[in-house]
Amino acid sequence: MQLPCAQSLRALATVLVLALMNTAAFGQATAWPARTVRIVVSYPPGGSSDVVARLLADRLSREWSRPVIVDNRPGASGTIGAGSVAQAAPDGYTFLVAAPSEIVMSRYTLRSVPYDSTKDLEPISLLARVPFVLAVHPALPVGDMRALVALAKRQPGQLNFGSWGTGTSNHLVFELLKSVARIDALHVPYKGSGPLMTDLLAGQVQVAFETITATVKQTEAGRLRAIAVASEKRTPLLSNVPTTPESGFPAVVGGSWIGLLAPPNTPSAILGKVSQDVLASLRGGLAAGLAERGLEPVGTSPQEYRAFIAAEMKKWESVIRTAGIRPQ
Repeated sequence: MQLPCAQSLRALATVLVLALMNTAAFGQATAWPARTVRIVVSYPPGGSSDVVARLLADRLSREWSRPVIVDNRPGASGTIGAGSVAQAAPDGYTFLVAAPSEIVMSRYTLRSVPYDSTKDLEPISLLARVPFVLAVHPALPVGDMRALVALAKRQPGQLNFGSWGTGTSNHLVFELLKSVARIDALHVPYKGSGPLMTDLLAGQVQVAFETITATVKQTEAGRLRAIAVASEKRTPLLSNVPTTPESGFPAVVGGSWIGLLAPPNTPSAILGKVSQDVLASLRGGLAAGLAERGLEPVGTSPQEYRAFIAAEMKKWESVIRTAGIRPQ
């Protein structure tokens, strides 16, 4: 009987080690989740990101037979919560439900961000889009988007518009309108949707792009007037309100969006299972829950979400440069 040579023994040992590693990795992935899973939201409770996260957590906790909790970590334009996930252990027990601010805008509007959103967060799925409604105070004598632009042209710099803060998504959509329509308007930044809506309802600020979830009840009650939806298609909750393309401004499309991401180096087997279960949740009732709240359900592969983020970065970097917004 011929004994194997030393080279053959080393090769055999390598094969056995790799097989054991693959078996261990598979075992770890198939046993997951073995404990509570945490979804971080970078904003306070009650906002669109929080609503989506809680609906998703409920569906996944039933699918996985494990608790899935929402952890709200607001502050610094969403970068505190996102940074905590970027630095979390890549073990499949921490995820991020994110909005454009912490994934796209912060790269160009903040001087210091504690992570690189293209490298330190792993895209899983784009969950939903949140349409922006162009809402005006009833005292403003405009009934549609063309009339608003005409007013701004007659009174350069006198129309004021509010946002959640400099460089936020609803600020940038209005800057896009200014650029496309060639109008001048005064930006009034607030610290979030709540203060903005308070002053918009009081007439202290005249117009703003706001989420449909924040505006629909106010428009139905006559406290605000919705003159356009910044989307390619009309929203069922405001079916009588035209889109910005229908209003003559096809380039002025934008809104918030909400997606699911993971820490870098999270095992691919876990990412694959999460992606599969998220899409199944959307098919199984999550989409209906989102639509009831005025959100547009999406659901993408990780590759599609990554490409979407790249396109968003290109689009909004250009808007930020045109608007002359400097990092703060």
